[in-house]
Amino acid sequence: MLKAAIVGLGQIGYKIDTDTNRNLIWSHAKAYTKHPRIELISVSDIDKDQYNDFNLVYEDVSFFEDCIDMVDKIDFDLISICTPTPTHLDLLKNIVSI
Repeated sequence: MLKAAIVGLGQIGYKIDTDTNRNLIWSHAKAYTKHPRIELISVSDIDKDQYNDFNLVYEDVSFFEDCIDMVDKIDFDLISICTPTPTHLDLLKNIVSI
């Protein structure tokens, strides 16, 4: 079983699958939780309200407001960076430096 983490709970990280008009899997969160060999274990978002909404659907996933703190404390196999595109490079550099 692979352990997954997500940075960013906006549209592609989680929110897009709350649209009831969509009948396919669009978000990283739903894709991970539906895959038989992946367990979503932790998420991070700077907006705790995003997590509060997420937690109504995915109750057993840990939360961090600081993604670097999450990376430092959680043992995972794969990570999705689901933040605005201009933030990806800096986040990736910070994540791999830990």
